[in-house]
Amino acid sequence: MRDGWDAAPLGKFIKQSKKKVKVQIGVEYPAIGVMMEGRGFVTRPPFVGGKTTYKQLTPIEANQLVLRSITAWEAPIQVTTEKHSGFHVSGVFPVFDIDSSMLNPKFLSLLCRYEPFWESMRERTVGSVLRRKTLSASALMEIPIQIPPLPEQKRIVDLISSVDSYIEALQQQLESAKRSRNAVLHELLTTGGDDWVETTLGEAAEVIMGRQLSPSKKLGTRPRPYIRAANIGSWGINLEDIYEMDFTKIEEERFACQVGDTILVEGGNEKSVGCPALITEKESGLCIQNTVIRSRSRNSKVLDPNFQYHLLRFMFWRGDFAQLCAGTTIMHLGQKRAEIVPIAIPPLGDQLHIVDTISKFDSAVTYSEETLNSAKSLRSGLLSDLLSGDHEIPASYDKVMGAA
Repeated sequence: MRDGWDAAPLGKFIKQSKKKVKVQIGVEYPAIGVMMEGRGFVTRPPFVGGKTTYKQLTPIEANQLVLRSITAWEAPIQVTTEKHSGFHVSGVFPVFDIDSSMLNPKFLSLLCRYEPFWESMRERTVGSVLRRKTLSASALMEIPIQIPPLPEQKRIVDLISSVDSYIEALQQQLESAKRSRNAVLHELLTTGGDDWVETTLGEAAEVIMGRQLSPSKKLGTRPRPYIRAANIGSWGINLEDIYEMDFTKIEEERFACQVGDTILVEGGNEKSVGCPALITEKESGLCIQNTVIRSRSRNSKVLDPNFQYHLLRFMFWRGDFAQLCAGTTIMHLGQKRAEIVPIAIPPLGDQLHIVDTISKFDSAVTYSEETLNSAKSLRSGLLSDLLSGDHEIPASYDKVMGAA
């Protein structure tokens, strides 16, 4: 630990709030909850006197530390700001006043997002059932922390805040790129024309559902990797969690994917059913399980495989598949319903133009996503280095920030 840093229990810098309000019949008390891993607060339905079983509540002020003692292994802890003043929490949320003469509340907020601090919380939880393991106020205050002098605390807060502002700007840029892409995709695919052909997906493509799981989990002599619905998302196809089951040679030929195929999530809720993914070289040869539907163009000169993917992706965003599904809570598209999905196909030249245009927008979105992820990784590493004391922000930083 560097010179000037103070190593002490968290309880040296915080004290549990004793303020309470008595719940009055018919009165509403705005409520908040604490999200896991220090991610902040969420608005909850208000407590209503006469309906809630709580007789008293803790009022929230700015710059207080709030812990959700139940499920504390999830690290639900964070520091309030001005916008949280006037809210309330129940007795399962210990609230602490912060001694700002020693500990900057914003620095403590950063500590709440620090993984070693979460581990210290988890080590002190008690209970036999994981979901109900609790952390008492006294146990929280026993957690040892390392605190730099107030000027350095402020430098760390300022530096991380600058990175946060950059990340927020990148997030806005990403959302703007997505909106632009979706707007262009909508324009290109809904314009139509006299030379567009109205048909069904089953007429233009071979549509099949994947193979059912083997009754036995025991693998035989022909284990083959397969894609299931859980592998498919807006990110594409996750190949880090691939299972295997036995396929006969005929089954493998029938259920294996080829480059250019589009696969769809067969069942789920309205936000997941029909979610598409395009098969590329790295997924080619993988088979599909029956939670997945595969669509393969019958003639690439009539339906370009890449155009098929963009078309089905647009239809998924628009909610077309959810409207065709059977079921309410768990929806199922099924092979037969997928086959009769109505589609409109422009001439091949127009298809290729649409693919080229949308691919450029996709590249911009991908670049924004990669830049955002890099910035988040930078923040995580920077926060770890600064809170551990491995790197010092020189005092000259104050002059630079003062001149900025």
